[in-house]
Amino acid sequence: MLIVEDNESASGALRVLFEATGHRVAVAATVADAVSMVTETNPDLVLLDLTLPDGDGFDVVRRLDDAAIRRPPMVAVTGHDDPAIAVRCNELGLLGVLVKPVPPRELIAKAKGWLARG
Repeated sequence: MLIVEDNESASGALRVLFEATGHRVAVAATVADAVSMVTETNPDLVLLDLTLPDGDGFDVVRRLDDAAIRRPPMVAVTGHDDPAIAVRCNELGLLGVLVKPVPPRELIAKAKGWLARG
């Protein structure tokens, strides 16, 4: 699993949560790091923050597609509850959109469902 999140507290908490449930977790804090980590780690799921210091989560998707890199299943995670974001995520083929803060049990349950599709 790859967590793309520029807030160290949030990414650390997510890492602990998912590692405690048996997942191998990598973390990226920028668009560039996220693209590199996708190619290096081949994650089974990406939790993708849409607000990053060097762009946004959509830039990650665009760069992967432009480089013809196989895109793993991706879920957008954002602090903005905006229907337009959900539409754009759907158009790009993301599995869903989670609005922060996401309760841990809900996040684990949703991730389990997405991984089962894998």
